[in-house]
Amino acid sequence: MESVRRIDRFIRFYLIPIGLTLWFGFLCWRLYVLHSGKVGPSKHNNIRYKQDIKAMRGVIYDRGGNPIAVNEAGWKIFLDPCADSKKPAKDKPPPDPVATCKRIEHLTGRPFGDIWHDLVTTNITHYDDGRVRTNRYVVQGVTWDPSAIDLRTNKNLYVGNVGIDAVHRRFYPQGRRLVHILGIATGPTPTGQGGGVEQRYDSKLRGADGFVAGERAGNGNEIRERRRSTVEAINGSSVYLTIDQNIQRIAYDALQAAIEEWNADGGRVIVEKVDTGEILAMVSLPDYEPENWSKTSDLAKRNRTISDQYDPGSTMKAFTVASALNEGIITPDSTYDVGHGPWHYGSGKPLGDHVHGVIDVRTIIAKSSNIGAAKVALDLGNKRFERYLRAFGFGSRTGIDLPGEAIGTLIPSEKWEMIRPTRIAIGQGISVTPIQMVNAYATIANGGRRMRPYIMRKIIAADGEEVQKTVPQVLDTPISPKTAEQMREMLKGVVKPGGTARRARVVGYEAAGKTGTAQIIKPGGGYYDHNHWASFIGFLPADAPEFAVLVLLDNPTKPGKSHDGGVSAAPVFAEIALATAQYLEIPAMTEE
Repeated sequence: MESVRRIDRFIRFYLIPIGLTLWFGFLCWRLYVLHSGKVGPSKHNNIRYKQDIKAMRGVIYDRGGNPIAVNEAGWKIFLDPCADSKKPAKDKPPPDPVATCKRIEHLTGRPFGDIWHDLVTTNITHYDDGRVRTNRYVVQGVTWDPSAIDLRTNKNLYVGNVGIDAVHRRFYPQGRRLVHILGIATGPTPTGQGGGVEQRYDSKLRGADGFVAGERAGNGNEIRERRRSTVEAINGSSVYLTIDQNIQRIAYDALQAAIEEWNADGGRVIVEKVDTGEILAMVSLPDYEPENWSKTSDLAKRNRTISDQYDPGSTMKAFTVASALNEGIITPDSTYDVGHGPWHYGSGKPLGDHVHGVIDVRTIIAKSSNIGAAKVALDLGNKRFERYLRAFGFGSRTGIDLPGEAIGTLIPSEKWEMIRPTRIAIGQGISVTPIQMVNAYATIANGGRRMRPYIMRKIIAADGEEVQKTVPQVLDTPISPKTAEQMREMLKGVVKPGGTARRARVVGYEAAGKTGTAQIIKPGGGYYDHNHWASFIGFLPADAPEFAVLVLLDNPTKPGKSHDGGVSAAPVFAEIALATAQYLEIPAMTEE
């Protein structure tokens, strides 16, 4: 009896719990494999099958409908991982290294020796017993010629263990000319990066992947009759820009030549359509080739037309004078005594000037008088001066539809020390971005209406439906049409004989604008003594402006030449403005 009780106790306290535990473990394992699809429930050992259908990224077009970011189809050649086995494959012999390399040479055009080194010596291992081991290795020389391989003759695609995948990559026909505007799209599912249109409109461009779902057999092949569902991919929308690739080329080539001629560290150009705010061209140098994104410096990656701040120098004088004109404090005929030497005001460094005596407001603009502009600012008063500057867009983002726009620096007038307004009046003590400056000059050109600058014109879905469109937007009206007309007339004088930018004269057209030269700010504060920003900002035709152009050179240092904006930047404006006017077929004016 005792032995029976022991057996009963053993069964109840040991065998039954152990059995239940094993049974529960078995159920958990079955639940896992059924949900994971590693082992199927049928006698054929079928498993769940899902194949993604990749969506094509949308195309980006310029304003003329020319594709500037496209998808390029090609074929990725690799060593087939199905050949990885400790035993020779039953359905194919071990790969012949020579035949493998010859086949890849034919498909990609790479030299046989390079392929032999990359594949045979690195990725194919032959064992003494005939076993073959390979790694999935993508051939460096991928062919981007879709006609090079015909997928319909699949049996001809393989020699030994060579596999082929259809792939797409993002291709930019204009190369580096548009790289800061577009950015890049990289990765297996291309994702926008680089601060351009690819990043800003990534959600519209990428589309939505589809898939095929069903069952597959143990060998990995889909069982077509057991397909449960198919969800088609929705290709990305196409984005149409305001950029004109021809005007972009004009601006890019002119700026690049100027940087080389003047031994400058870099430069920026923006061309804006004054009545709408559309950006026709935007160039920032240094730049990079799209395929070299990962190897590019942070400086070259930045679109510095919107991300970097600088002191505008004398180009700010136009807004100082425009503000006082609009308030009725001065007229173009008002006069100021600028003296015959340094002007001492407050506790700061005295202001110098290159004009003397009593001058009118027209001369303050045409000859860029520092003392004259400073005295106008004092007459205007700090609060009113700040209000006008903010109405022109300084101290806030313009709202351009690109990532990474900087705000600029405009300290509230309540915190201005005594000397501050006299320095802001001449473009010191205030930091701006190039996009703010060209937009502010476009405001004068546009009769006092400040437009929001923009890059995207419209977005069209893959089915042809228009899903988004940009409508020109007036952000502010800092000055009246009369004041704007007075300013345009005075800015003509800058380009005429006696002005500071005679080199900005555009043959056959009357231009208007302003020069600027400012010391470059040191990273830790203060200014470099001999490093300067040189700029010219203007518009054309002066009486009925169509477009505005900003040219900014970083530290031009041509030996024996002045670094002033009127000498270095003004000729670049003239070249870009003339070529753009002719391209847009703007009628030339009769010479007086």
